[in-house]
Amino acid sequence: MRNIFLAVLLTFTVSCSTSRLAVPDQFSSQATFYPVKGAKVWSINQHLRFGNYTTSRIKRGWNLSSSIRYNNLWTSPQEVLLNIFDIETTKERNNEKGRFRYTLKNEHASAEIFGTEVLNSRNMVFNSSGLWKWMGETSLLTDYKYAFTAAIIPADTGKMGLWSLLMINKYDITKDTARRFFDKPYVEEEGYATNGKDTIRIRPLNLSTVVNRNGKVSNTLFKTKILSGYELSTADGVIGIIDTMDKSLWIYNHQEEHMKFIISAMGTAILLKQIEEPEARTTI
Repeated sequence: MRNIFLAVLLTFTVSCSTSRLAVPDQFSSQATFYPVKGAKVWSINQHLRFGNYTTSRIKRGWNLSSSIRYNNLWTSPQEVLLNIFDIETTKERNNEKGRFRYTLKNEHASAEIFGTEVLNSRNMVFNSSGLWKWMGETSLLTDYKYAFTAAIIPADTGKMGLWSLLMINKYDITKDTARRFFDKPYVEEEGYATNGKDTIRIRPLNLSTVVNRNGKVSNTLFKTKILSGYELSTADGVIGIIDTMDKSLWIYNHQEEHMKFIISAMGTAILLKQIEEPEARTTI
């Protein structure tokens, strides 16, 4: 129930106004802000544009999904108790895959980018009858594994190298340390991009503050933390920020042009992800 409510809460908090990630002045004063045009609405002829960067048409493969429901031969004591109250429980397994490709370029460089997403999740589904028929069907997410990979192949591989990007997050209800109603579920997350020599870390930004259309910083409803974007960093510090709410990029000014290009490639690939985290779309 907590995960289900948070999904509604996130939608209410973010979609009711044009919000964006609250970037600290210490970073924004030394970075360039790029609204990414074309990223907010998916279309068949989708292109992205920002600054002096443009992409080719985003070519997407089929988004394949499957779902199966089943019952275990062994019934747990909790399920037996629910059956007494006319609540039937079944297991549900969902699988989803997606992929895309495009070219990113500016006047100095270009690169082919290939992205792949894979999601495997399991739910406990409750069907009510008798006195509890009014509840209908509800579900509880029990675990999921999500992986996003991208290959960034610059035209000048001698200067930039071949880059691979990996983002993984996993959730297991048995390991969830969230206890209060508005706590964000505990999710194991890891992300990085590397060319074998240089490595860029990708850290999710789960924040309770946003900036509204008037530039005013405000708290989310009940100060609930929501996924607002990603921070890109090296051993020297933060070099970029991806705002997934406003579909925009912040790129640190004081770095080499080829690194700015790689950050742009990473940013566009992450903004083009389509498969959502399960707890962000679970409904009653």
